[in-house]
Amino acid sequence: MSTYLQRSPDRPILELVDFARHVAPAIGRLGGAWMLSNNAKQAARQLGIKGWPAYIKGRGSVLGDVDADVVNACFGFFESTLIQAGWSAPCQLSINEIESVYAHACREWSRERLSDFADLARLTELLGSVSDAAPVSGLPLFAGWRAVPRSADLPGMLGQRLHELRELRGGLHLVAVLASGLTPLEAIAAGPGGSGNATFFGWDEAEIPPPAVIAAIGPQRARAEDLTDEMVAPSWAVLEHGDRAELAELLEAALAHAESRV
Repeated sequence: MSTYLQRSPDRPILELVDFARHVAPAIGRLGGAWMLSNNAKQAARQLGIKGWPAYIKGRGSVLGDVDADVVNACFGFFESTLIQAGWSAPCQLSINEIESVYAHACREWSRERLSDFADLARLTELLGSVSDAAPVSGLPLFAGWRAVPRSADLPGMLGQRLHELRELRGGLHLVAVLASGLTPLEAIAAGPGGSGNATFFGWDEAEIPPPAVIAAIGPQRARAEDLTDEMVAPSWAVLEHGDRAELAELLEAALAHAESRV
C-alpha cells in the first residue's frame, strides 16, 4: 500500500505538498527513463548525431529554432559550453522534424513497457487532467512538450504525459534552486550525485565547490527541494483526495511494471 494513503487529509495545503514529494521519484523515473533508452539511441541515429548533442537537440526541440542561450536558460543545470556545442551540432533535419523524432522515441518507450499495464487508461486520464490544468508561467520546456501533438494510442500518450509532468517539476526545481540562493552548479554538487554529477553535466572539476562549501550549503539545497514540492503542489489540486491516492498507487505500480520490462 502506498504510504500516501496513510497521510492525514486534515490540512489540505500540507497534504498537497506531501503528495508532490511522494510521487516525485516515480514521475522522475517514468518520465525520464526514455531519454536514456534504446528508443532515444534510435532517435539519435535518425538525427545523425549521438550523445549529448542528440539529447540537447531532442529535448530542446520544442523550444523552436532559438539561440543556444535560450536552451541553456531552460535546461539550467548544464554547463553552457556543453549546451552550445550540442545545440550547434550539424543535423540534416529541421527543428520540427527533430521534435517529431524525439517525441516518437518517448511514445515508443512507453508502448514497449506500459502497453499491457492493467490501469493504463486511468493513469493516462489522471495525469492528463493535471498536465492540462497546470500553469505554464516560467516553464517553457513544460509548455513546449505539452504542446507536442499527442499520440492517438494510450500507451504513447501516457509516455508523453509522464514526460510533461517531469518537465513541470524540473522547471520549477530550477526556479526553486535560484530562489534558494544557489547556482545550478552548487545545487548539483550539493545534491545526491555530488561532484560526479556535476562533471557529468559538463562542469569542469576546477569549477566545482570544495567539500567544505558543499557541506555549508546543504541546508539551502534541502530548502530548494522543499520549495520545489511547495511550488509543484498546487498543480495536483485539480484532483480530489481520492484521485490523488489512486494516482499514487498507480504510479508505483506503473514504475514496477515498466522496470520489470528492462
